[in-house]
Amino acid sequence: MAQRIPDQVSRIYRFTGNNNTDCLDNLRMDMGAFVRLCYLLHNVGGLSDSKHVRMEGKVCFFLTVLAHHKKNRIVKFDHVPSGHTVSKYFNAVLISLLKLHPILLVTPKPVDDECTVARWKHFKIMAACGSNVSSYQGKKVVTCRQMWTKPEEDVLVQSLKEIISTGWKADNGFRVSYLNVLQDKIMRAFPRTDLRANPHISSKMHSWKKQYNSLYTIFGGNGVG
Repeated sequence: MAQRIPDQVSRIYRFTGNNNTDCLDNLRMDMGAFVRLCYLLHNVGGLSDSKHVRMEGKVCFFLTVLAHHKKNRIVKFDHVPSGHTVSKYFNAVLISLLKLHPILLVTPKPVDDECTVARWKHFKIMAACGSNVSSYQGKKVVTCRQMWTKPEEDVLVQSLKEIISTGWKADNGFRVSYLNVLQDKIMRAFPRTDLRANPHISSKMHSWKKQYNSLYTIFGGNGVG
């Protein structure tokens, strides 16, 4: 094994020490990024040299597998050690890498109206009430939120039954401003709700119509059931 260590060192140097082009081609990162990654894995993740394999070699095993989807047999041929060694040190690097998540995974911050960077000003943010709010030319635009709660849906169904029984149903749907009536009923049931006639209730009604039409096609159009 001692005779193979110089070969391992020379192969690691061939991957990382010649120039940035070779390092990018083999490991998908330049030499500076490789050195910084090794530094973090050693000082934060606790990765270290073993008896027969240097820390940089372990990182090379790991990056080769990730960058080129290579199997143990191929990595073994490129880097000299056995397939068992490659698998063992791949897992060791992975465990060390997971310890870097506070450094590598940054908690995103919402982009508010006070942002002065033009690149990010028009991105959507999630408001506290649950609606999506986008900023465009200094104006707030409320868009449809993705989820309704079960009690909210129940109130909407009950409100639809009530307005149908009181004459709001028309030949081709509902009378004008029926969405505002539904909004008033929902706001009475949930005084602090952010649901509005447009776009929330309108979108929900459109979604239900699509689901109804799909079920009608399945069960009413081709004899199913």
